[in-house]
Amino acid sequence: MTERPVTETGIFSRSGFSNPQRAFELINTLDVEIDQDLLVENLSQVADPDNALLLLVRICDKKNMDFTKVLRDSQARLRLLQVLGSSNGLGEHLVSYPEDASTLLGETSISRAYSKEE
Repeated sequence: MTERPVTETGIFSRSGFSNPQRAFELINTLDVEIDQDLLVENLSQVADPDNALLLLVRICDKKNMDFTKVLRDSQARLRLLQVLGSSNGLGEHLVSYPEDASTLLGETSISRAYSKEE
């Protein structure tokens, strides 16, 4: 059986984007220091990757250094994308106040717990 060529829009389509061509164009406009393949993989794990990407582009346009720190941290980045992909209200808040995303860098209650009882 012959292998089918892998296209960029095909990768976005398989990652859950409803408009793969638009997602491809948006991700290429991002001016961040993150591998695009890793970012697409992270976005594929959220409820609405299209909306998460659109909000991410809008936030990145603000060029906030605190926000950039969140994007560099793999766990915080995934938490951020999950927020952006599930809540327009919180996403719009972060568009207006990108520095608030730094709260995602902190430990979660799960990582702080030492045992089930705690």
